[in-house]
Amino acid sequence: MTAVRQAGAKPIGTCTLYEIDIPVTFKVYPADYDFTVYEARTGTALTSFSLHGDQTVKQSCPGGMHLVGSERFGRMIQPDTLAARVRNLITRTV
Repeated sequence: MTAVRQAGAKPIGTCTLYEIDIPVTFKVYPADYDFTVYEARTGTALTSFSLHGDQTVKQSCPGGMHLVGSERFGRMIQPDTLAARVRNLITRTV
């Protein structure tokens, strides 16, 4: 993953996490993720692409946190979505 971008101004939900039993609520925003795939042997870039986050808000909430200021969470990508996008790069023969 080379970058993540907020893909909309309006939050799609919230995550409530706890810092020493104190609830802290963060907004979850639509997000786009940029990827570049490299050939492992040579380091040559094979392709670049973007994917839009497609997990539910609940799936996108982290399991824990360390407070470092005002954080925003982006909607995450389903593992199957990413796997489908790169499958042909993994299974192809040279």
